[in-house]
Amino acid sequence: MSVFLPRVRAVASGMALAAAILLAGPALAGSGFRPAEAEGTLISLKYQCLIEALCPLSAGNYESLRGAIAGKRRDQFLIGLSLLKGDGAPLDRKAGTEWIVQAAEAGMPYAVEWVDNQMRNGADIEIDEKKMAAALKRQADSGDIQSMLVLAPMMMRGRGVDQDPAAGIEMLRRAGDKSQDGETAYKIAELFLVGTNGMVRDHEEAMRWYAIAASRGHVFSMATLGGLWENRPLADVIDALKNPQMSPRATFEPDVVQSYCWRVRASLMDSKLAQYELALMRSRSVSDNRGNVLQPDLVEADVWFRLGARDPEYDNSQLRAAIEPKMTTAQLDEARKRVAAFHALDFERMKASKIPVPGQAGRTCPPMP
Repeated sequence: MSVFLPRVRAVASGMALAAAILLAGPALAGSGFRPAEAEGTLISLKYQCLIEALCPLSAGNYESLRGAIAGKRRDQFLIGLSLLKGDGAPLDRKAGTEWIVQAAEAGMPYAVEWVDNQMRNGADIEIDEKKMAAALKRQADSGDIQSMLVLAPMMMRGRGVDQDPAAGIEMLRRAGDKSQDGETAYKIAELFLVGTNGMVRDHEEAMRWYAIAASRGHVFSMATLGGLWENRPLADVIDALKNPQMSPRATFEPDVVQSYCWRVRASLMDSKLAQYELALMRSRSVSDNRGNVLQPDLVEADVWFRLGARDPEYDNSQLRAAIEPKMTTAQLDEARKRVAAFHALDFERMKASKIPVPGQAGRTCPPMP
């Protein structure tokens, strides 16, 4: 007998074993990972997944699927996201959505937010909103801030619970008072700014919450305040255009100094959005009805533009064309030196910084709230 024959047989046996393992796995045309099918699929994968290359799930997703089947809502959410993206798992949007729905019905705030966002964008998702709201309420009653933030808009809109806008707004405020992080206050500000079913928009209340978020170090809220202080609320402008015969009502009065100060604060903490908007602001004259006028400063504008343009999203050739062709060589050199010397500040150092108001000798930005 040839000495090579045992080797050939061994190779053939190995190939047969691999084929048997593959055939033992689920038919993945429908993935087999929907909640109703997942337990059977997991059993069939027991041996196939001993060989990582043959397993349709990454090691992390394999464990997440086990946890999801056991009812762990975090794992339900994670395996759902992986199936939606086809990330370390077969691409199966229906299965992914069903797992996230289960996590939402179990009261996981992030899953509830995901479902709400999808439905607002027109997705047709079946979910037991009463079950979801009941789970959130138990958690909110025990003081869970994220559950409060998610349940409050549902109460305002009457989703899963009887509609009670006043109670929803009260819960929202309690969440903001209980929390000490800027992200919570920012989410509350966003709700007040745009409103929702059962809750009218409230521009000044939104600005109050943005300021609270900013006072807790939330940089995006600082940048947002920069824009809000410069302009009248868009909703007021639209209302005025729709009803030109109506007598004007008291509206928010912009303040370009406040706008400048908030943008500088965010820019010092290296917000590219704020740096870009500050460059735009300093490239032209801006004024308000409070008597404030900020004259253009092309060197300052170019400094902020160059800093913001480090992010390609804010590298706007039109803004550069509005600034740099008007500058002297000496001014361009000065701008480059300032950019080279720039170091982003952390929140505490930024708060301690004195920010001079342009064109107003001796005046500095008001202290942070």
